[in-house]
Amino acid sequence: MSQSLSTPQGGAAQPRGKSAVTREPPGNPVRFLDMKSLKVLVFLACIAWIAHFFYFRHFGLYEDDYAHIAPAMGWDLAALLRHARVFVTWPQGRPIHFFLPRLFSFIGAGLGGLHTVYVIGFIIVTLNAFLFYILMERTIRSEVLALTGALAFCLFPADTTHTLLTHALTLQTSLMFLLIASLCYLSGKRKISYLVALGALLTYESPFMVFFGIPLLKDKWDRSLVREYIGHAVILSGIILGVVGIRMFTGDERLMMMRRTDIFLVPVKILASVVIGPFASLLLFFYRPARTISHWNTGIALVFVMCLGVFLWQYHRLRIDSIDERSDYPLSFHSKVFTLSGSLQAPIYYAGVAKLFLAGIMMLCLAYVVSFTYFPPIATFGRGTGVHLAAAFGGSIIFACLCSLFLSMANAYGLKRYAIMVLSLYLSLVVGYRFSIQQDFKQSWQNQRWFWTSVIENSPDMTDGTVILVLRDDLPKTRYILTNSWADPFILEQIYQFPKHWKNPPRLLVVGNNWTQNVIMRGEEWTMPWVGYYEFTLQDSNVILLQMVDDKLIRADKPVIIRGRTLELKPMQPIANSISEKGALFRYLISDSGLRSR
Repeated sequence: MSQSLSTPQGGAAQPRGKSAVTREPPGNPVRFLDMKSLKVLVFLACIAWIAHFFYFRHFGLYEDDYAHIAPAMGWDLAALLRHARVFVTWPQGRPIHFFLPRLFSFIGAGLGGLHTVYVIGFIIVTLNAFLFYILMERTIRSEVLALTGALAFCLFPADTTHTLLTHALTLQTSLMFLLIASLCYLSGKRKISYLVALGALLTYESPFMVFFGIPLLKDKWDRSLVREYIGHAVILSGIILGVVGIRMFTGDERLMMMRRTDIFLVPVKILASVVIGPFASLLLFFYRPARTISHWNTGIALVFVMCLGVFLWQYHRLRIDSIDERSDYPLSFHSKVFTLSGSLQAPIYYAGVAKLFLAGIMMLCLAYVVSFTYFPPIATFGRGTGVHLAAAFGGSIIFACLCSLFLSMANAYGLKRYAIMVLSLYLSLVVGYRFSIQQDFKQSWQNQRWFWTSVIENSPDMTDGTVILVLRDDLPKTRYILTNSWADPFILEQIYQFPKHWKNPPRLLVVGNNWTQNVIMRGEEWTMPWVGYYEFTLQDSNVILLQMVDDKLIRADKPVIIRGRTLELKPMQPIANSISEKGALFRYLISDSGLRSR
């Protein structure tokens, strides 16, 4: 099959007195540090700071952070080097994923503590937006399209996890590998691009799948591109097979789990995901600004007004790509298989953006190829929205193309000011939405500090094997990040350094009012299953039960009846041996006003 999609070349293609979009000649180096790029970098850094990290001094640890960030904050260099064995064991087939957050946490904690780790996350998010800007500049010479695409990439409404440290330091790093690999590929450094793309695969898989579509960002779509794309796909498929082989050799748990499930459902889920996922993420482009309005507060209002002025100023400074409506240029297509040929009269600007738009759709679909493990990919808030991470690439291209055409057409009809106002209003609302997510993170950390301080105050007599149960009802809750999560059972041993001779360090579980229905009795032993992975033994007179009474956590003292049998709760006792060794998280989680004597 021979197909081509091309536009005329040469000076005759330029409208008189107008500035049409052009493409960067293949192989030309991209200038990262000229004055114009530096100004864009500063601008994107300011937007990323306001949208994602303005409250960074009020942020803490959340959900997965307790597994990926917190441990390394108390490490020395020897412990970090020991952890490097993940490159041999390959946990979940993602050795980089399991090493980078520990590395960044170790560095950040050494330089200034938890808040410094957030600064590292901010740098990664900012650099990703800037790299996307450079990529758009490399692909199609349009200031408006490149900047709008970078803003959409930075603010991508579907993924609400930019502020979550684990995602900022790992998932966003996988996006960085993808962006660098894409720039290398389009600059003719294909061997290097595949090596860098491998880094994305070993960090988080979905951005790697987007790399399948990168050849579509090239200027010419003809027979040579078809051959190049086939070779590109073969190489990437070989890389995937090689990684899968290593994961099988190392006995990867997730891969073994997939093999035990109904393998015939996987293709169906993949096909459904590449349809459902793009639709869900694009729909959130419209839904998020509406949510900002419905949750309006003073902080959001101030951010909205400030950003509106900044966006208006920035877009008025840009050159809007103009269309000379009196001049048409041929866009031709041919197909020997279907014996089709013809021409479509359209400005070159439309032709270039149309190809980029189609490439964006393809890469948006590719972003969901491996999301079948989180099927269906429709999460709208919380940690689960990380399923939309890779969709930021194709989704931002689509958004930028539509906005660029909107502005250029408005400019052609003398409506430039109104179009800029509409776009600036929209972007300001999205920044306001991201700001509201920060407010939720801030509140969640305040909730956690209150919660764990109250738990410690009510449980001074923790001993080996103690299990603390907290009733979930009436506990303070947040929407975009959980105050209490699967990580709760492992936080106490990060607050304190329990004696090494204790075989079962104290654990805490947040449970519902019907928790007794989940207790399993094996002989004379009670066990409590937890999230399908763990079981905790409930020892008679060594269980502490806490519940909310008048907005305070209160320790229960009456026995609990489970299936006709009595479970005696641990009686409050004087502290015989105070736990004096504080862990790395004590100073972060325990309120200054509490436990001063400990």
